[in-house]
Amino acid sequence: NRLGSLAGVHIDMATSLRRLVENVGISLEDALKMATANPSCLMRLEDSVGFLRPGMPADIVLLDWA
Repeated sequence: NRLGSLAGVHIDMATSLRRLVENVGISLEDALKMATANPSCLMRLEDSVGFLRPGMPADIVLLDWA
């Protein structure tokens, strides 16, 4: 039952990325930016999260579309 649930609460990030690419037609590169760099910049955290750069935390997830 999804009545009363917040939008997006019932879906994980990997599934969200897949839907953006497969159903909406957004490129994987743009979808990844929407999930990482864009929110980081919006919150003015680009010096600490959202990018893979020297000196920054490197939390990486391997996505397999299989």
